[in-house]
Amino acid sequence: MKKLFCILLTLVLCVAIAVPVVAAPQPISSEVVELTVQDSQTRNIVTGDFTLNTYYYNGVTMFTFDVEDPDFRMAAMQYLMGRSGDPTHGGYLPLPRQASGYQNDTRSDGSATAYAWKNLIESAPRVIEGGQSAGWFGTGTANSIVLHQRIVVTPSSGFERTDRIIHPAGNTVSNDRLSSTWRSPTHTNTNIAGASGTTLQFPRSYLGQGSINTVSFTEGGDITINNRTHRPSTFIRYNNGWGL
Repeated sequence: MKKLFCILLTLVLCVAIAVPVVAAPQPISSEVVELTVQDSQTRNIVTGDFTLNTYYYNGVTMFTFDVEDPDFRMAAMQYLMGRSGDPTHGGYLPLPRQASGYQNDTRSDGSATAYAWKNLIESAPRVIEGGQSAGWFGTGTANSIVLHQRIVVTPSSGFERTDRIIHPAGNTVSNDRLSSTWRSPTHTNTNIAGASGTTLQFPRSYLGQGSINTVSFTEGGDITINNRTHRPSTFIRYNNGWGL
């Protein structure tokens, strides 16, 4: 029995050692940013200084904001999306469509919120750029935030020329190049995290009859606090003939 226990223990240790551990990203820069908001109690305009950390991981630029004051968290999320290139400069709430190629979405799960924006650029090849963010707006500080993304391209029946669809750097791409996924490393002890760098490319000719029908983006964050994980998730879709 003792010998069997030792063998089992050895196997468990070998498996544990073999499991890869993704190291937490190290910031490539940190800066102090001044945010201005209206106090929720007095309605007076107040300012605060907060540390913005910038990371670069696997082709994606990411941000975290050290914001403990709940009054400043929305402003922090807006600022991050402005840094990611959002044409609305980080407009937090869903806005009316401002251009043929621009869309955004906001979703919540309890006190956790996710925001994403996308913009279709009229170019050859066609490019869909964008950014995403997730934040904790409840009491306390989130233990961790992990951002994630899934892109799905739905072609017409019989369409096979998918080799020229280029997914964002860092995404894990399916063999047929019709879908890809991405997950960020774990950001710990922060309430606001964001990412930019979404760039999906494909030839303009792919938008004709019998080619691409839809392109969809599902993005959000796994936000953990007090052993509970909230999963707000946004959804943006482009249809052929509408915004494509």
